[in-house]
Amino acid sequence: MAELLIGTAGWSYDDWRGTVYPASPPPRFDPLRYLAAHFDLVEINVSFYRLPRPELVAGWLQRVQEFPAFRFLLKAPRTWTHPEPGAADPPPAPFRALAELLAGGGRLGAVLLQFPWSFRAGAPARARVARLRDWLPGLPVAVEVRHASFAGPDWPRWLAAQDCLPVNVDQPALPGCLALGAECGPQAAYFRLHGRNAGQWFAPAAGRDARYDYLYTEAELDGVAEQVAEAARRVPLLFLVTNNHYRGQAAVNALQLRARLLGRPLPVPPALLASYPQLAAIAAPPPRRPGELF
Repeated sequence: MAELLIGTAGWSYDDWRGTVYPASPPPRFDPLRYLAAHFDLVEINVSFYRLPRPELVAGWLQRVQEFPAFRFLLKAPRTWTHPEPGAADPPPAPFRALAELLAGGGRLGAVLLQFPWSFRAGAPARARVARLRDWLPGLPVAVEVRHASFAGPDWPRWLAAQDCLPVNVDQPALPGCLALGAECGPQAAYFRLHGRNAGQWFAPAAGRDARYDYLYTEAELDGVAEQVAEAARRVPLLFLVTNNHYRGQAAVNALQLRARLLGRPLPVPPALLASYPQLAAIAAPPPRRPGELF
């Protein structure tokens, strides 16, 4: 089986206070360090909207030092994957420098190129991905597409030729939406779970929270775990990211999947257990060490 690295997309959400994090955190409480104590990775979302300062990224590396297996996945800017018509390409060097900073610290799992549902298979799509890949020499790159036009073996094979990792996407089963698969690159597999909130997925007025407001059922998790386990038998490394972030549901499902795939109970953040009592079925007593904040 692959080394399984499982975690959430992002860690800074207002509605995680009192659900994932304590409602009244102790002095010097560090959400990132707290998350790293319970998960294997986190996907950096802020870089999609604006580039964080290099000193901030260096600080993230310092804050997870005591968790040597923890990794960051870094989302590329939306100006790369969601460009405005006619807009000039942004200079790639500032973002590449952030990715290289994480890679130099031994913490970069992959750079994520997340394309929208409107991105369709064809020669222009391949040209765009190839161009972006050229901007990230020597760095691991994963590519997420969502439209069903990418279904079939040709797309993963082409990505492998570009030294890119295909992302297996779970999203609502709506017309034109790519279904969850178990595709792998030569050395790794990458899964992103967005939830299955079909009523809000394409709703024009739906905001971010409404679109990703979804808690996977036990039966749905069983199906996802089967796909993940299939991929994990074929590669040495696997990333699994839950993006159904609203009210900490991503953390709930990430823990449930981790417990399923590892076959053992896990420490559960106390606030999360209080908000979602069903996690008692997988909860183990958390380790306590002198000076621990959680």
